[in-house]
Amino acid sequence: MSSDEVAAGQARTFAQTIRSLCETSYFRQASSIAFIFLLVTLMTTIWSRSLIENVLYNHVREMVLSDIRAQHALGMDSAAQVRSALYTRDYLEYRTERKVLLLGPYQRVEYGDPALLSVIGCLDMGCHGWRHVEWTDAEGNHAELLGLVVPLADGSVYFSSYDIQPMMERVGILPLTAGASLFIVLLFSTGISVAFGADSLKRVDTIRSVLRRYVAGDSAVRTPVGQRRDEIDRLGENINQALARINRMMEEVKSASSHIAHELGTPLTRLQNRLSSAAELTGDVAVQQEIALAAEEAERIQKLSRAILRIGEIESGRCLRQFEYLDAGGVLTELADYYRPLAELRGNMLTVTVPPGSKVYGDRALLMQAMSNLLDNALKYAAPGTPVMMFVRTIGDQIELGVADRGPGIPPDQRESTLLRFSRLRQTSSVPGYGLGLALVQAIAKLHGGELAFADNEYTGSGNTPGAGDVGIQVLLRLKRHHVLQGRAEIA
Repeated sequence: MSSDEVAAGQARTFAQTIRSLCETSYFRQASSIAFIFLLVTLMTTIWSRSLIENVLYNHVREMVLSDIRAQHALGMDSAAQVRSALYTRDYLEYRTERKVLLLGPYQRVEYGDPALLSVIGCLDMGCHGWRHVEWTDAEGNHAELLGLVVPLADGSVYFSSYDIQPMMERVGILPLTAGASLFIVLLFSTGISVAFGADSLKRVDTIRSVLRRYVAGDSAVRTPVGQRRDEIDRLGENINQALARINRMMEEVKSASSHIAHELGTPLTRLQNRLSSAAELTGDVAVQQEIALAAEEAERIQKLSRAILRIGEIESGRCLRQFEYLDAGGVLTELADYYRPLAELRGNMLTVTVPPGSKVYGDRALLMQAMSNLLDNALKYAAPGTPVMMFVRTIGDQIELGVADRGPGIPPDQRESTLLRFSRLRQTSSVPGYGLGLALVQAIAKLHGGELAFADNEYTGSGNTPGAGDVGIQVLLRLKRHHVLQGRAEIA
């Protein structure tokens, strides 16, 4: 495998992990809380800025009014007095944001920037009131002035204002800083939530892995329980208790089934022997035929009992098995050689299609039994003279062992029910069988971590290649190419 393929696989794994994390309820709750918190933070920031602006405007108004009141208190009602006071104040405390304009009785600029005339907008004694305008001085400096125009007793006009833009810039950063701080806290909290969510997801994945292994037949596996005593640990304890109870019930059922099989096996064998003896003792041909039919029915009951017990052993994982890498082509070829005389007797051509190097991980005997059941069904229901094909194909990390025929097929809405024990289709009820074959194959597929699947089978004319034409059925034993179990002979 090249480095690019490894990197692509790691990227897919990381993307799947992130997707799984985003789908957890824990992450969704944390994301919802984070979104609400972010929305509240944004609204608080906007409201704080508006509040600060109002406070600043009121503060500037108080400063301007204090200036005007101080002049009135000192009896400064003429342009000369105000001009002298302004010179003294600017000499002792000059502030760039403070803008004033003093017009004499004859509309002459006594003090301040003449460009402020455009701000005042009037020059007579009736000119007064607040001004809040944007202004640009002679040097091109932009300002936002908030001030008050008042007339003096000698006909002069005095305008006192402050440039609030620098003040807004200094205090405006406060809500932004607060908002940024809250956003950092939000990111930090979200990061912690993601970390906790990832930890919870990992623990949930561990529980899921345990359940998958249990379903695959490892009845001894249990969910690890830590010391946190949180809801996941309590869930693990409940799952372990449920698994233990299931094991006890399965042991009871298996013990009962084994006992029943043992108790039935001996009487049925004796019954067959006695029927054989009775047939030999009587010379009546009609009686011998009836005894032979009774012996066949006893044998049928024995086969049915053995089939049920076999399915139970495989479903519970208590059957002897040895998992190893097998040559899929060798398994199908051996099975085809065994069934080819029967296929030729029925007029069916049996073919095997296997890509070179096809490997499957599983138990040889169980896979042979499963494919034998599928091939036996195909030969039962395939029309005489039509081909029956066994094949292997690889799709991604899965490998499919299939049997295809051109029989009546199985309607899509009835395929699921055919996997149940003793389930048979109405149109095939005349064909001998117990309705346990597909149930046995499904049990073997699940033991291997796979599944039994169905697909329509289309052939072109009388050829063996799927295409357009007659429709039959493909029954697929779909397995993982690399199973999680290690190859070893074991009874679980």
